[in-house]
Amino acid sequence: MQEYIDLFLNFIAQNKAWAPPLIGMVALLESIFVIGLLMPATVILVATGALIGADALPFWPISVAASIGCFLGDNISYTIGRKVRPGLLHARIYQRYRNVILRSHLLFRKFGIYAVFFGRFLGPLRSSVPTVAGVLRVPFYKFQLANFCSAVIWPPLYMLPGIAIF
Repeated sequence: MQEYIDLFLNFIAQNKAWAPPLIGMVALLESIFVIGLLMPATVILVATGALIGADALPFWPISVAASIGCFLGDNISYTIGRKVRPGLLHARIYQRYRNVILRSHLLFRKFGIYAVFFGRFLGPLRSSVPTVAGVLRVPFYKFQLANFCSAVIWPPLYMLPGIAIF
C-alpha cells in the first residue's frame, strides 16, 4: 500500500494542477460508507501537508477541494443510510462491519447530532457515522450543518502536522 501512496504523492507533487481534484477525490472516497474503511486518506492528508509545508503544493486549493470532497462523501453515505435503512440489518455488509456500525450508533446515543461532527475525527467511524445518521433519520438540515462544520475543519487539521514539519 505504501508504494501506491508514494506514487500518488509523487504524482501530485509533479502535477500541481491535478493535486486539488485528486485530494478532493481521496477525501470523497474516504467519506463513503465502507470505501472509507479501506482508504488511507489520513496518511495522504498528512503527507500532502508536508508537501504544502515544503512549498511544493498550494494550501488553499487543496484544503477547499478536500473539504468539498468529504462534504459530498458524507452526503452520499447519509443517502445510503436513508435508502437502505430497513435492509441494512440484513445485509452482508452489516454483518461484516457490524462493530463499526454499532459504535457509530452508540456515538449518536451519547452525543446526538454532534456525533456527525465528532465522527469525522474518529478514523474507523468516519464513513459509517453519516450512514447511521441516514438510518436514524437525522433531519437533513441538522446533518448538513454538522457535516459542513466538520468538513471545513477536518482537512486543514489533518494536514497541519505535515505542514508543521517544514
